[in-house]
Amino acid sequence: MENATRVMTPDEVAEALRVSRSYAYKLIRKLNAELEERGTLTVPGKVSRGYFMRRYGLDGAGDERL
Repeated sequence: MENATRVMTPDEVAEALRVSRSYAYKLIRKLNAELEERGTLTVPGKVSRGYFMRRYGLDGAGDERL
């Protein structure tokens, strides 16, 4: 990850999860809908890197539960 911005693009999501770009867009829409329900402003086509990492267990925090 050479670009450590606060948001992830569909290409970054696709690479992180090893899915197609079109499926990454679908996942981003789902995550953004969850964030909007919580009252968070979102950017179409991008998702918060922190939320994505927590939601998919890629932040290391979920390791203790295994």
